[in-house]
Amino acid sequence: MLLVPERKKEFFEREYGGIGVAVEAMPNLLSRADGIFRELAMAAIRTRSLAIMRKRGMGIFHPLLQRFFFFAPLIRSLIPFLYGYFMYTSAYRALLKKYNPSVVFATDVFSSNDCRLLLEAKRLRIPTVGMVRSWDSLTTKGGFRVIPDTLIMNNNLVKEEAMRLHGISASRIRVVGIPHYDRYLSPPARTRAEILSATNALLKDGATNVTEEEFSKKLWSYPMPDPDILIRTGGDQRLSGFLPWQSVYSELFFVDAWWPDFLEEDFKHIISEFNVRERRMGR
Repeated sequence: MLLVPERKKEFFEREYGGIGVAVEAMPNLLSRADGIFRELAMAAIRTRSLAIMRKRGMGIFHPLLQRFFFFAPLIRSLIPFLYGYFMYTSAYRALLKKYNPSVVFATDVFSSNDCRLLLEAKRLRIPTVGMVRSWDSLTTKGGFRVIPDTLIMNNNLVKEEAMRLHGISASRIRVVGIPHYDRYLSPPARTRAEILSATNALLKDGATNVTEEEFSKKLWSYPMPDPDILIRTGGDQRLSGFLPWQSVYSELFFVDAWWPDFLEEDFKHIISEFNVRERRMGR
């Protein structure tokens, strides 16, 4: 069973639905209590990244709560217990009882919705697996509200941060690489295949006299908007079929630097040039 945001349900049903796969829309269950525990968890970790975020007001929804929770680092290890004790039963319980999964996998252990899902799974004694989604999550997202049975992450450096900053036992951690980048080992056809996929989906629906809006809804990138800017690094001056439909009105920029060497100054230069270009949108 795939539990996905409501706005993405149609996409997941089209791409992954079928025999043996159920797609359910994730209900919006967050309350004021979720926000309070999020701020408590954010205040429980002291890192340089979080200090900068607090100073600049980045990602901090309630600065006053952050100041009120000055004691949070002292009770960091108690936060998962408090979260489990005070958070009420949510609608995730009904979904979990309906499908009775062998394991629950959450793609972002710091997401409030994923925390709710993991909590209900633990209450029902369903094994849980959670993913640290990004290399900087452990230093910018605060402490854990729910600690899954198994925690997967990118590399050993992130593992060391989980143990040192968050007190996670090494026995819970599995280093699996970066799943976001698996496609580079066996890249999917993102050129004509996407156009054909959208066309076949429309034919299957019996569509006639299709509009651009209707066609766009069948593309793999839906509901993301078409990009205003496309940047190709590495010196190649071609798109290699990337986003063939979505990029028709995009402003293209080609730079010689490879991605690891692409600097903030390069990006600012591109934005400056973009701001003075005359966009004719096909006219």
